[in-house]
Amino acid sequence: MEFNMTVLLTKLNQYYDSTLTRDELGSWARKAYYEILRGDFIVIDKIVIYRFLRTISTIHIVANDAKDEYPCSEEDVSAIHEILRGSKNAAHTLNIKLPTQIYDMFGDNINLDKSKLNTLIDIRECISEYLENKSISLDKREKLFLFSNQDFGSNRTLLDLLECHIVSILSDCIDYEEETLDFERSIGIFVGRKEINENLCLSLLKLLDCAIGNTSFIICITYDKGKSNISIST
Repeated sequence: MEFNMTVLLTKLNQYYDSTLTRDELGSWARKAYYEILRGDFIVIDKIVIYRFLRTISTIHIVANDAKDEYPCSEEDVSAIHEILRGSKNAAHTLNIKLPTQIYDMFGDNINLDKSKLNTLIDIRECISEYLENKSISLDKREKLFLFSNQDFGSNRTLLDLLECHIVSILSDCIDYEEETLDFERSIGIFVGRKEINENLCLSLLKLLDCAIGNTSFIICITYDKGKSNISIST
């Protein structure tokens, strides 16, 4: 099922034009919402409307005190409509953990497969070795170098964003000609040279743990004049 901010805005326009009923809107939103819960949250175009869909997916239900089920209010739907139309700005945060099953669920459709997971695990081992020994073997340094020089397409998934962040550190901050990794190429503002190595190594490990599903991370979604932007923090 294909859906994004544009599709959701079209559905809401139809709802307010009375060409889409309350039941039709709620049923469509509920189907999209459950697709996100089943794994589509990895796709950026879909996760940015997750909270909107969760709200609208209840618009058509009948209030049931016994089951603690209640429809969303018209005010809630109107507020979402204003955000999507660009007449109101907003920001949401979500805490997300990537289960390793996503690599099997999506496969080649969005450039996810087990080889990608295994590569990220290898990169994490390289950084761990450096942190523990303050040096790294030649073969692992070569792995880091090759990974840091890969090409990127468009950022379609949360994993793409994590991977871009990882690659940017590996490519911008390491001098691969040194016998040991040197992170001091990093451009810092009010950051001491001693802090750079430790901070970047720890940041890399956090990002890699997020990418391989060892830990959760926070995404912040902002909506500005009808456009969404997403950022990740660990």
